[in-house]
Amino acid sequence: MKKPKQLTASIIAALTTSALPALAGDGSNGGDWCRLLTEDLGSPIYSNDDAMLIQAVKFFGRAQVQFASTDIDGVNGVDDSETFDEFRRFRLGTQVQILKHFKLKANANFVSDGKPKGGSRDFGYQSLDVALVSFDAGALLGGGALDGVNVSVGRHKVTMSNEVHTSSKKIKTVERSAVANKVYPARLSGITLEKSKDNFSGTLGVFSTEDTPELSGETDGLALYANGSWELQSGDSLIADFLYNDAHGTPDNEVGLYEWAVALAYLTEKNGWDILLQGTLGDNGDDGAGERGGNFWGFVAMASRDLTDKIEAVVRYS
Repeated sequence: MKKPKQLTASIIAALTTSALPALAGDGSNGGDWCRLLTEDLGSPIYSNDDAMLIQAVKFFGRAQVQFASTDIDGVNGVDDSETFDEFRRFRLGTQVQILKHFKLKANANFVSDGKPKGGSRDFGYQSLDVALVSFDAGALLGGGALDGVNVSVGRHKVTMSNEVHTSSKKIKTVERSAVANKVYPARLSGITLEKSKDNFSGTLGVFSTEDTPELSGETDGLALYANGSWELQSGDSLIADFLYNDAHGTPDNEVGLYEWAVALAYLTEKNGWDILLQGTLGDNGDDGAGERGGNFWGFVAMASRDLTDKIEAVVRYS
């Protein structure tokens, strides 16, 4: 499997590099690498809809650092206090639009921080976060039944539960709820089909259950995924997610997924409050190894309201 991974990385690097000479002579758009990595990060550094090979190139990245301080009044006069920091995320990536219909997107994790738990903090390449080749099947193949169907192949973020649909850049609490993290799989390699029509959008996916830091080529263990999102006439939203792990109870379940889970979320607005109600139900199954099995369920209720342009009050029960 190493050769396909290296080939994919080489193609992305070559396509990205081929666009850069056009930028070198333009000091206001890409010639200044400091500006590229600050002000322009996330914006296209090259864009030409009429180009035959490459229509757009952009780089993007993200860094997230958390700080915490504890002051504990312990029992028997044993107190404790601690201050620590954690590099939660440090990612860099690129997105390239090629051949009119195809989009290549890949980013990688560049930190592994075990220091808050007594481990080490390691910088440098750790793993791929997402690596996808996407295309509009209808536009590429002439419409018909595939009109509006977007196909994505590669390493995916599998969005189980509304909290996972919401990027950690935009979630309103420091961490997602325990039940959301329970059903949120590791990054999985596979294929998804997405389509939107009127007030509905849906996704179907098939993923490998191989545990790998890059792209998987194994299909011995498979997980099946479905999502549906509805925008109601009232302006409210209903989101449903389902995942079934066909590899559960076998050695092919390398990522340690449960047998199945379903999550249903309802989003509304009442008297200036944004409200989320989310229920989750699933089955750990029985892997025959004495691990914790059986059904699990959880409920999340969250309300938030803007106090000022930059301050928001949030209350969550889970």
